[in-house]
Amino acid sequence: MNRTILVSFTILCLLSIVFLSGLAFEIQPVKVAGETIYISADGSINPPTAPISTIDNVTYIFTDNIHDAIVVERNNIVVDGLGYTLNGTGFSWTCKGIDLTGRSNITIKNVGIKMFWYGIYLYESSNNTISGNNITTNQEYGIWLFSSSNNSISDNNIENNGYNGVSVFASSFNVVFSNNITMNNFGVSLSLSSFNIVSGNNIDGNIYYGIELSDSSDEIVSENNIKNNDHGIGVFGASFNIIFNNIIDDNDRGIGLYYSSNSNNVSRNSIKNNGEGLCVAESSDNVIYHNSFVNNTLQAGISETGYANVWDNGYPNGGNYWSDSISPDLHSGPYQNETGYDWVGDSPYVIDQNNIDRYVLMHPFVPDMEGIRIVYRNLLLKYDELQEQIDLLNSTIKNLQDLISNLTSNLNSTRDNLQGQINSLNQTCVNLNQSIINLQEQQEALGNQLNTVQNLLYVFVALMVILIATVYFVISKTRTKPETKECK
Repeated sequence: MNRTILVSFTILCLLSIVFLSGLAFEIQPVKVAGETIYISADGSINPPTAPISTIDNVTYIFTDNIHDAIVVERNNIVVDGLGYTLNGTGFSWTCKGIDLTGRSNITIKNVGIKMFWYGIYLYESSNNTISGNNITTNQEYGIWLFSSSNNSISDNNIENNGYNGVSVFASSFNVVFSNNITMNNFGVSLSLSSFNIVSGNNIDGNIYYGIELSDSSDEIVSENNIKNNDHGIGVFGASFNIIFNNIIDDNDRGIGLYYSSNSNNVSRNSIKNNGEGLCVAESSDNVIYHNSFVNNTLQAGISETGYANVWDNGYPNGGNYWSDSISPDLHSGPYQNETGYDWVGDSPYVIDQNNIDRYVLMHPFVPDMEGIRIVYRNLLLKYDELQEQIDLLNSTIKNLQDLISNLTSNLNSTRDNLQGQINSLNQTCVNLNQSIINLQEQQEALGNQLNTVQNLLYVFVALMVILIATVYFVISKTRTKPETKECK
């Protein structure tokens, strides 16, 4: 009996040891929640048992999932999660997944971060890179920047965080680009900040605002795909910002400019299928052009009268495309009273008396087509100038043709007169030639006669010589010798 009890007890102990050993083996990598890991200024890792390793005190890599927060106290390093996850409890506002307070030149990549109050926390931090991370289900903020500058947040999946996916507060010169930011309360929030860029992000399904600008200036929001949010972009008391080339679809409200949000540039955006495309409330001097407003329930609205904004970029650059515009395009020119179409509507689009798009685009704005449209319009203007020059040239040619015709007629008349004179001269020459021939014949006849006379003269002279000689001879024969008397 005792032996049986002893054997049974021994077996039970062995089974308990095996069970506890197996349990210990399974949970060994998991640290006690709340035990913070430090990457110290000297490069060491504390506690040294944390599943992070480094061989050069520059690149720190996860070797397993971690259930602790991480505080980085060393600059100029890389933290590579290799796809492992940093897990927290998320119940305290002091709970930060990765704390980069005062740090610079840190790269955080390939880390899953969830269940903290702040996924990644940057305070007075600069020149850091947050890239390729999966930041989800944190209590309040996926990434928080406060009084920080020149940081890059890119290619992260920032999803289902309790408040903001990315919050930029009192910070400047940061870039948030190419992230997937979905199902947060606010996608990206910029407050009391300036000179930041939010570009190329997919911002989808956030409960309130896809992008919020509050009391901020000189921000650039560009080339984002903003869909299925309550507000695509909300601007509150923020001025001198640029919102351009975004796709803003299927939101309750596409863009809202509220409460002295003045002098902002809203251009080249595709705003379609929203409940309200663009709302302006108590804001003025915003420049809104080259946007495509397509099939919004209300294309654009002004909540309070007396606030004037600019809805076009002048002529021929034009204003916005409105899918519900019924303006024809039969004319051109700044007053749309010149002949020929120009891809600009002949009638303005009126939002209210202080908000009028004077030069409605006839087709949805396409950036690549804008240059073609302007070139086309310039060609039309050049064509008109050339046509005027051609008309003037044609008139000059006509005058020259008339002059040539008159000259030709005069020349023909002169030619005919000259031809008559030439013919007369030719006839005179013929007559002269004939006269010369006659004279030559007469000369020849006279020559013959002269020769005859000459011959006759020769004969006559010869006969006279003979006659004289004969007379002389006769006389000399018959002459008597005179008488002579002798002298005594």
